[in-house]
Amino acid sequence: MEKAAKILSIGKRYYSSNEVYKLSASIENELQNYAQAEKDYKTVIYMVPNRMISRSNLLDFYIERKDTANAIYWANSIIHMPVKIPTNNTEIIQQKTKEILSQLNLVYK
Repeated sequence: MEKAAKILSIGKRYYSSNEVYKLSASIENELQNYAQAEKDYKTVIYMVPNRMISRSNLLDFYIERKDTANAIYWANSIIHMPVKIPTNNTEIIQQKTKEILSQLNLVYK
């Protein structure tokens, strides 16, 4: 894993893709490099802001880290995100997010 993280770190200098950053975020999270994982997850969102799955990945990261304030922020972002072409996946993500948000609001209060 550490070797993969080093190679991706070098690769990100020469090739910028949301898939590369998503993979890097996942690896950094597994290696417990949480600050770098968070940066990579956010980079994916800013590269392609209209993808709900990227926001869902960041939300899952914050839930795993027990960062309630950021989890609530990104959950609201997903719920209020405009959907141009509704699909089964977007409906599932939004429904799951609503359930998560209701649980987080109970914990946060």
